[in-house]
Amino acid sequence: MKTSNLPLLPKANPIPDPLITIQASNVTATTCRISWQVYGYWDGVDLYNGRAHVGQYSGGGSYEFTGLTSKTPYVFSVHPKTHGPGSPDGKSVPVTTARHKPSPPSFLEAFNQTSSEVSLFWGDGAVDGGERRYELRRDNDLMEVPRHPPYKDTTPEQGRVHKYCMRTYDEEFNFSDPICVDVEFEDFTAPTVPTDLRTTNLGLIFSWDESSDSSGHVTYRVDQGVDHKLGETINTEFAIAGLVPGQRYEFGVTAFDPTGNESNRVFVQYPKVGIPFNVGEVNFPAKNQLSGFSASVGSRFTPTPPTYFKPFNHTASQVSFYWYGGEVETGVPRYELRRDGQLLEVPISPPFTDTDPQEGREHVYCIRTYDESSRYSEPVCVKVSFPDFTSPTDPSNLRTTDLGLTLTWEPSYDSSGNITYIVEQGGIESGRTRETEFAVTGLEPGTRYTFSVRAVDGSGNESDRVSVQYPALGIPLPGKRGGSALLA
Repeated sequence: MKTSNLPLLPKANPIPDPLITIQASNVTATTCRISWQVYGYWDGVDLYNGRAHVGQYSGGGSYEFTGLTSKTPYVFSVHPKTHGPGSPDGKSVPVTTARHKPSPPSFLEAFNQTSSEVSLFWGDGAVDGGERRYELRRDNDLMEVPRHPPYKDTTPEQGRVHKYCMRTYDEEFNFSDPICVDVEFEDFTAPTVPTDLRTTNLGLIFSWDESSDSSGHVTYRVDQGVDHKLGETINTEFAIAGLVPGQRYEFGVTAFDPTGNESNRVFVQYPKVGIPFNVGEVNFPAKNQLSGFSASVGSRFTPTPPTYFKPFNHTASQVSFYWYGGEVETGVPRYELRRDGQLLEVPISPPFTDTDPQEGREHVYCIRTYDESSRYSEPVCVKVSFPDFTSPTDPSNLRTTDLGLTLTWEPSYDSSGNITYIVEQGGIESGRTRETEFAVTGLEPGTRYTFSVRAVDGSGNESDRVSVQYPALGIPLPGKRGGSALLA
């Protein structure tokens, strides 16, 4: 009797249980797409988020979950409708939502810039939990991963415009968009001297090794003697024709950059006769080598001022300041902050908020470092302008005298200190003055007049109008009076 190695086929069920597959995709901090397929005989499926019923579906499909919480685990499941929500034939998929994308630093600024270094300061970025970190790049090259500001770049290239970009990132290396600042560095350094200057006998091709310059842009000036310029090239060779046989020539090369800084001139003689000529060098001072300057270092008795002093959170009614640096010879640096020469505060550390600036004013804020012996540094100052939204106070004590007719009043007050008074006679403007009196002439006897004054500041804010009658009510109208104008 023959036997078979083939496995026995299972008996087919008249109504097979459904086969379900489920998967998650497009997972973000707040969204997730759940897709499923159902194979076999079935009456539909139920979709759940955890134990919360989401919906009932007749077959395969997908559902976009929104409004999820970042960094949170979820379990999404699909169950056969005929088997109930607790059926073991259901399929589930666990999902943990992503973090929110970090936000970049609120600002990135350069300060203390010289030709050979620059410092950078930045505001806070934000991450969705965990420690906040920063990545700093210069021209796309990674420079540093600083924990906090400031950062000093001591290797910029002269003659370059460097682009500094900073990104915030979290502990899972999710990065924010970059915030960037361009910093241009002046070029005071001449190119290096061309080396290995030589000739070949192909007509005459004059060649040399290239110079280097931080700007990356070098041009060569070729001469046939100091006073005989042949031309300029950015290459390291130069073809010369029309030479006279039996004559010795001197050819020179000088490198210069776009700023005009020049290398020393190097030269070579052609042809070489007798004892070979060595390559010579004639030293011409480069433009940046200025004589008569020297530097010395003495005792540091005078404190140095803060290297960074900037306003922020500036509104019409307050302004905050942040500063950095300042040194004293011994002890702890202390600071003195003044507004328009008046002492505001002696803060121990930044920041400081001025809550009572004057509207309509341009205040000058100055900070000095001082030490325990009350020796002060030079001040560092910044001007801050405040808008003017407040009208002047009403003029008060408006009155007349019998000098022709002179209107006088008490001065108004405005924080800007810039007040003009508008004088009206019978509702018609008679003139304007910055004084607190105004002379009126040409009055008719037997006539009662109404004079008004209102104050206006430099921003156009106006006070209420105040009025006075002449003669006052209840006093008989006098005869005609004369007077002289004392208009301001």
